[in-house]
Amino acid sequence: MKKVTQTIVMQGFYLQQAIPHGFLQTKFISPNAFSYGSKDRCGPNLERMEELLAACRGAGIEGIHFGCFPSEVRPDWVTPEVLELVKKHCRNRTIVLGAQTGSDSLLEKLKRGHTAEQALNAARCIRQAEFMPHVDFVFGFPGETMEDRKVTLQMIDRLIQELGAKIHAHTYMPLPGTPLFQENPSALDPSTKEILLDWEKKKRLDGWWKEQEIIAWKIVEWRDRGIIQGRD
Repeated sequence: MKKVTQTIVMQGFYLQQAIPHGFLQTKFISPNAFSYGSKDRCGPNLERMEELLAACRGAGIEGIHFGCFPSEVRPDWVTPEVLELVKKHCRNRTIVLGAQTGSDSLLEKLKRGHTAEQALNAARCIRQAEFMPHVDFVFGFPGETMEDRKVTLQMIDRLIQELGAKIHAHTYMPLPGTPLFQENPSALDPSTKEILLDWEKKKRLDGWWKEQEIIAWKIVEWRDRGIIQGRD
């Protein structure tokens, strides 16, 4: 408890130093912002999060952004209570949710630790709390089948039609140092691309998925030529 409090005090101190230089907003970088202060997987630590966000406000920060870019949140950590906490202290009205895929078989292979239904329920919870769900999906995972892609597109359509959600699309890239680095992407089929482009034109989907597809295959080429290598 004492160590956590000291850390938050120091964070507030550094924020205070930034304010005279015009830095009046703060954002957090985390793969799961709602896990702040939690030591296990039992759920959000509301007390620790409130201490952090209150310290930011106490330091004089006018705009706190939590659970949005450049962070995201895991579906299994979204609760009405943590969303109310964000609403109380923070400026953002968008929550970035890492669904990744609508295929439970892929989620299991990726060891994500949550289901597609949990992601859908989390998006509903975000919308009910009057936030915009901005949901991350990745296409082209190794071993991704047309059925996997079909259920993902169906889930995205539900998110858009039922919740007015916005989608952030990615194409899988085999990044060095990751467990799947040696596995090739699954090529995106023309039908999937056409659907993604249509949502993009309707401003329901954004992201650098087209550019990432090009980069992904360039990484494969460089990996196979030994120009880049993964971990030993």
